[in-house]
Amino acid sequence: MTKPNLMRYSCFKFMLVLGTIDVITVVENALITGYLEIIGGVYCNYPSFIYCTGCVSLGLWCCACMLCIILAVNRCIDMCRPDLTEKIFGGYKTYLWFLLAFCYFFYFLFFTKPLIFSGYFAAWFFDPFVGMDPEPNFAFSNFPHTANNVTNIIVLSGTYGFLCILLFKKSRMANSATVSRIQKQIFVQSCSICMLNMTAAVIYVYMQFFSAPPFVIVIGQLTWQAAHGAGSVIYITMNKTIRRGIINMITCKLSQVHRVTTISGAPKSTHITDNNDLIM
Repeated sequence: MTKPNLMRYSCFKFMLVLGTIDVITVVENALITGYLEIIGGVYCNYPSFIYCTGCVSLGLWCCACMLCIILAVNRCIDMCRPDLTEKIFGGYKTYLWFLLAFCYFFYFLFFTKPLIFSGYFAAWFFDPFVGMDPEPNFAFSNFPHTANNVTNIIVLSGTYGFLCILLFKKSRMANSATVSRIQKQIFVQSCSICMLNMTAAVIYVYMQFFSAPPFVIVIGQLTWQAAHGAGSVIYITMNKTIRRGIINMITCKLSQVHRVTTISGAPKSTHITDNNDLIM
């Protein structure tokens, strides 16, 4: 993705930054969450660590939501009016969109209530006393986070739905099996990623305001992890172009390693001259 011929397009820049955010978020919502659950970590024992992790995780989630929306809008405009894509997202304008997303990240990082890890549910809540009271305490609710998730659900479902309809119409106009296959691949990939993101958004909003059953909380935590970690798996398993590129990259590196090993391990011939010089 970092190849110059791909980085000319704004969508690949968005995907690269979004992928970087996904990697960082998986460390926090999967690895750190698992570690805290194993050691029985709670806020009283590790207040600073859990507080900082909750702040960063919340900021990264909201930043990723905004980048997903920007990327979805970018794709829709590119399908409808390719000439507008360069005007809105081309050149330095791409970095202005990044600046907007990073400002969004810092807003949630510093100016909203953080997520707090609950060892009882192995998930993150805004209410540090979750599980102790029968009903959630709305004093700890994070309404900007709720607005972010609701907006994310509405915009992503709308843009991806529009994109799928547009692709369907284009495939109907083209009498080609290739177009139909591409349409099906993009539809499945987009819906898979979109559904994971929306499911996590819906469940996390619900369990902040209502008493959710433990299995719903587990599903919410897993879908949050999958929303950041499953994108690469979905692309590799469902996108032949990406899968072929990865295979070519791996086989090319393996062939280079084999060639270097063969040359370095080749027998060396020696010839002793009359004046005892050693010629390799």
